[in-house]
Amino acid sequence: MEIESKPLAASVLLWLLTLLCVAWAVATTIEGSFLYSTTYDEPFHRDWNTRFLEQGITERESVYNYSSTTPILIPNIAFAKIFAPKFPSISPLFFQRLPMSLWLVVLFVAVFLLGRRISRSTEGGLLAVLLLSLEPNISAHSSLITTDIPFAAALTFFLYSLLRLLEKLSPYWSVWAGFWLGLAFTAKFTATFALPFAFLAVIVAWRNSLFTLRFWGKALLSGAIVGGVSVLVICSFYGWVGVGTRLADFHFFNPSFSRFQSLLSWLPVPLPYDFVSGFDHLSMAAQRDQWNNIVLGRWYGQGVWFYHLVSLALKTPLALLLASFLGVALFFVGTKQGAERKVEGIFLLLVALGLFVHFSLFVKVQVGYRYVLMTLPLFAVVAAVGLAKGNRGSFSYFLLLGSLIFFSAVELAPYQTNRLSFTNSLLQPKKDAYLYLADSNIDWGQNRERRATAFQETGLSHVPLNPHHLMPGFNIFPINYLEGVFWNFDQHKWVREHLKPLTHFFHTELLFYASKEQFSQFLEDTRALTLLPSPPPSETSVFFEGGPQEFHFSKGEPQTIIRVSAERRSTLVISVPDGYVQLGPIDQSNACRFETLSRTEQAWYLLPEKGDYWICLSSLDRTATVKMSFRKEKSPER
Repeated sequence: MEIESKPLAASVLLWLLTLLCVAWAVATTIEGSFLYSTTYDEPFHRDWNTRFLEQGITERESVYNYSSTTPILIPNIAFAKIFAPKFPSISPLFFQRLPMSLWLVVLFVAVFLLGRRISRSTEGGLLAVLLLSLEPNISAHSSLITTDIPFAAALTFFLYSLLRLLEKLSPYWSVWAGFWLGLAFTAKFTATFALPFAFLAVIVAWRNSLFTLRFWGKALLSGAIVGGVSVLVICSFYGWVGVGTRLADFHFFNPSFSRFQSLLSWLPVPLPYDFVSGFDHLSMAAQRDQWNNIVLGRWYGQGVWFYHLVSLALKTPLALLLASFLGVALFFVGTKQGAERKVEGIFLLLVALGLFVHFSLFVKVQVGYRYVLMTLPLFAVVAAVGLAKGNRGSFSYFLLLGSLIFFSAVELAPYQTNRLSFTNSLLQPKKDAYLYLADSNIDWGQNRERRATAFQETGLSHVPLNPHHLMPGFNIFPINYLEGVFWNFDQHKWVREHLKPLTHFFHTELLFYASKEQFSQFLEDTRALTLLPSPPPSETSVFFEGGPQEFHFSKGEPQTIIRVSAERRSTLVISVPDGYVQLGPIDQSNACRFETLSRTEQAWYLLPEKGDYWICLSSLDRTATVKMSFRKEKSPER
């Protein structure tokens, strides 16, 4: 492979710019590893790998969220076990996350090699790294104990090794291709979706040799090496647990897997038991009818085709987005580019587009842009190849690169310590970001430990944080609870439709204010009870007509029906000083409209006229205390 050269001064300048951006990305990753609170997925990855490392257990059936855990993170847990005890003042979580920075460096190396190969120039490799280093979603997820970045690195290296292998069949590149393919499968089962593109590349590259006996000998040997090495890598990471189990001894949930199992029940499977069963678990998860996907303020249980396109448009720095589109366009323009590198670039673009389209159209779960992170390095390589065709070394060329870095840095600077929440300048004002994106695109729980300090510094520490429903006066809602990410889409729908946030904290916590009139309207629209013509049947009933009054309950006791007698239009306030309860008004069909309240939460109901209303209540905790009182003001105020 012949590598083109360029003027020394221009080469040195490009190296300096690229290394500067890489150093910034890695430093940001390390900073995020230290600052971020534990995000929602990390405990499952951490606990599964810790249990595996300490006990050798790889099963996933006991915990639903273990379905996507893999042993690629074993080094993270081992690293923390070695170094965390030496620094007791630092959280072990930081040491568990720190190896992800190394995975980011591995990804940069893979992108450099792939970009240099396809552009046939060192400049192409450097430009690819520079583009990727400015991608905030890559550096943000390199701060977390998740599998996205290891998978992206392994997939990129596999594609590079595959292209080298297709150039010339050799045991050396067969081993490397097998090694990186094995790592990709060890990181994510998503590697399966890249295999069809790999087979397509093999057919296209070797189409003129398919009918020669000598070719088939080398091809079969190379394929055997790739397959053998990848299986060896997978088995090694899984500690060889369950390798060789007969197919008949597997417990499959998917009927398709079971039918295949019946045909070859005698077959010993040369792969770890829980690696194979992982495909079964994920296939069943994919068949779920509904997922809690939210984008542009709407809920899509089956997913929606534009989810990742919206994320791409709003979560990529504008300068980087424009430069990437320009680079991809330039890749197809002009005649200077050799046919071979053009085909290889198209192959990478097909892999990236194929994965992006697959997750946009055929994967129902869409809870974050992170699901397509593996495509970003491939897009960066193709864009860099196109940009590398420019007038290299000229003033205008470096002016373009300098502008890209400067404007990207301007957009990234406010998110230096919180790149997980990044949105570009198209989304303004930032306090309205929740209207467009949710879940791990903005709030993955990374700021939970920092927000208390911010509230205290701004004099808002007394304000209800994530109340059960809107309260009169000031309210603070974390974005995911406000948007309904936790299967509660309708819980705060009135707030989203009628109120605007005053400001935000760390882009993830929103401050609202409900005036006396607004709160009164909220109660009228969403919390008004109806009178019943006759009392519902009940084993246990309690009468309440004044207040305040406390009731005590124990778990396992029969459900209690509370008759609330109102002398006039009133507001009923139910609070839970202690415990965890399930309660709700009884409607005209004698059914309870349940909602759950935990300690310190309140539920307000409007009793619109004089008469009797009925509340059913039971304890979900060992013991619980419920306090009830009337607010007789027509429009309550805090």
